[in-house]
Amino acid sequence: MQIETQLILLLATASLIAVFAQRARVPYTIAMVLTGVAVSIFGTTLVEIPKVTLTRHLILVTFLPGLLFDAAFKLDLQELRDNVRSIAILAAPGILISATIVTVILVVLIKLPIGLALLFGALISATDPIAVLAIFKELGVPKRLGTIVEGESLFNDGTALVFFEIVLAVVLGHEEFSIAGSIAQFFVVVAGGIVLGLVAGLLFTQMMRRTEDPFIDMALTMVLAYGTFLLGEELGVSPVIAVVVAGMYVGNFAAQGGLAASTRLTLNEFWEYLAFLINSAIFLIIGLDVDLRPLAANATPVAIAILAMLVARLLVIYPLGFIANMRSRRGLPLRWVHVLYWGGLRGSVSLALALSLPPELPQRDLLELMAFGAVFFSVVIQGLTMRPLLTALKMTQPSELRREYERLRARWTILHAATHAVDRLHAQNAFSGTVRDRLKRNFTQQTEEAWSAVEALTAQHPELIQSDIRATRRAIAEEQKVALYDMLRRGNLSDEVYYELNAEIDERISEIYSGDRPAVPPPAVPERAESTASDAGGEE
Repeated sequence: MQIETQLILLLATASLIAVFAQRARVPYTIAMVLTGVAVSIFGTTLVEIPKVTLTRHLILVTFLPGLLFDAAFKLDLQELRDNVRSIAILAAPGILISATIVTVILVVLIKLPIGLALLFGALISATDPIAVLAIFKELGVPKRLGTIVEGESLFNDGTALVFFEIVLAVVLGHEEFSIAGSIAQFFVVVAGGIVLGLVAGLLFTQMMRRTEDPFIDMALTMVLAYGTFLLGEELGVSPVIAVVVAGMYVGNFAAQGGLAASTRLTLNEFWEYLAFLINSAIFLIIGLDVDLRPLAANATPVAIAILAMLVARLLVIYPLGFIANMRSRRGLPLRWVHVLYWGGLRGSVSLALALSLPPELPQRDLLELMAFGAVFFSVVIQGLTMRPLLTALKMTQPSELRREYERLRARWTILHAATHAVDRLHAQNAFSGTVRDRLKRNFTQQTEEAWSAVEALTAQHPELIQSDIRATRRAIAEEQKVALYDMLRRGNLSDEVYYELNAEIDERISEIYSGDRPAVPPPAVPERAESTASDAGGEE
């Protein structure tokens, strides 16, 4: 099969799986893994999904920079500053403590040599928040908790990678072990990544401020993401930290120098689409590459690896969560700590590090199997149980109040539709005017009562309609863009005026998406129009 055919088939498969996952209310990354496993077990006679083997280069160089840049580009710097204490504690000490605990468990229970156990502890400590953040977004979990989860993952990926490289060099005998030397090397590599990311971010921000073409800016951000990663590897500094810092710098500071709102929107949509493609490919390939037979044959060490991963996370999150709460005005509620513990999923970075183990390493195949087993358990079992956990902890929205609002809105919508249906059916001579009048009076009365109930509830709780207001404002702005383009196409508007007004509309859309503009208060008498679907998620 030719490469272009494989790519189209992979994209089509990912799109179909994402559609079904959305309907089943399952994060698409989990659905990708399960589909890949099903295909690898049962095969398929209808569609041939291309078989791609995961490699370190494929994950770390081809996939990871794009995912890191997408997350960092959209990470709000102010939110990060507000939660830097919690994120820093979990991302740096958390990795080292977790790796140590995993090491002790593996040495005691399966007699793994201490060097190999520490190597496995380092590679399995990197977290992957993709599936968890998708559930957060759908269920309306507080934004701050999502920021902590994402920030921890972004920075502990870099920490885990640096720590892994140091341990691997010692295990292979390339370097003599020294605690002081290892600590110094660790901080040099991380600091070098930060400096490289800042320099690259500053340079590309200045370049982007001098362009007016969003497509050029898209190309520049691609060069920034992948070029910074490759340069970081060449210079011997942390490429992960470098990409994260560069992405955050451009995402937070490029717009302040005059980057057009339309360009910001284009970049956001471009990177979201690219992240969807990359995540789809990664998790589908993970499912296809999981071979359950060797996992079953090594069930004991795999189970112990999963146990070590869970115990280490437990002994890291709760004590460090307590420390993060000390003398902090923005502490972590206990419910959040529960979510941080179970939501510490492992994913592509852990697999990439496992696949990068050199062939000459003793028991390499066992370490790789343990990593695959732990990642598979984490993505599927922990991922699928996150929703019930959030519900049990009463952290999900819609709350009962919001469900009542949705119920009343839906009742008004179907009664309103019934009233229109009576007129339409009467126009088709389905029944007489007398029947129409009687039915219409009945439905009209019920519609008015339903709308009165909606008005009464939203008068007491105006926050319930904020998501509807934002959605309506977005829809209105899009209609305005269409009308403006029609005027340009008909020759009733000059290019200069078109671009000026179009930029104003883009600015409003950008403010709606970012939440910069406060939501307008609900009108006293809302217009009785066709109801739009209410967002299930709430805001913190």
